[in-house]
Amino acid sequence: MRDYKEFIVWASMRRPLHAILCGNADAGIRFADIVSLLRYLAFEMRIRGDQPIFFRRGIDDILNLQPKGAMAKAY
Repeated sequence: MRDYKEFIVWASMRRPLHAILCGNADAGIRFADIVSLLRYLAFEMRIRGDQPIFFRRGIDDILNLQPKGAMAKAY
């Protein structure tokens, strides 16, 4: 049963991951999808002011993402 649940979670992560890796749809990715993907990839989230910041042990850089409505803000 656990493998099935993991498969369902991974299947839901494929679409935003593909959009991010292709780099041609930065403005068309839902903020909630990016947050879910980063949490699935073991990133932790901290709120600084009103901005979520993502970090992960072993990675020196942080990710500073901002929502723009329901979508992620493109940079």
